[in-house]
Amino acid sequence: PDELFRGNLARVTSAQVIQGPHRPVESTGVPAAVQLLAPLERLAIFEADPVPRLRWAGMGPSAEGWIALHPGSGSASKNWPLERWKELVSRCVAQTDLSWVLIGGESESEALDCLERLIPARRRQVLRGRPLESVAEQLSRCQGFLGHDSGITHLAAAVGIPCLALWGGSNESVWRPGGPAVQTVSHPGGLADLGLEAVWNSF
Repeated sequence: PDELFRGNLARVTSAQVIQGPHRPVESTGVPAAVQLLAPLERLAIFEADPVPRLRWAGMGPSAEGWIALHPGSGSASKNWPLERWKELVSRCVAQTDLSWVLIGGESESEALDCLERLIPARRRQVLRGRPLESVAEQLSRCQGFLGHDSGITHLAAAVGIPCLALWGGSNESVWRPGGPAVQTVSHPGGLADLGLEAVWNSF
């Protein structure tokens, strides 16, 4: 934002520098991907696809009945309470045949431990601190994904699986992952007020 990098480049090259926003402007309501692609119009690149799509040889095919779940995000205010996640997973274990891929890093360690204990060993996989390429490959084999406003949710959307994002704490019109298979559920009072039934019915 202070243009120091641009200034340093100008001292060592006469090349044209195309500069985009350092951060999407939330007040516009325009999706972040669309805002970040806008500078390419100076190169006569118009209508670039704003929906990220990831495919490579190591991905898929899907394994029937597996759902991925990432119970974290970059901020506690964007997370559904852990007790609600436990209620949802317990009900799914009791009332469905679904199996689970639990995803998280160091900050989700407690949540992963709690949720792992609720799922029989034969119906779960746990990905702790895995490289994103490995996570993407596992996501591509799932039939669906549950999460929050997080990078992992964007990754799940990019590999093309149906996603349900429990949304709160950020501007959905700007930060929601792109793609037709993404659904969100929220509550005007925030995720702390989002009830189990609302998520169950969306799921």
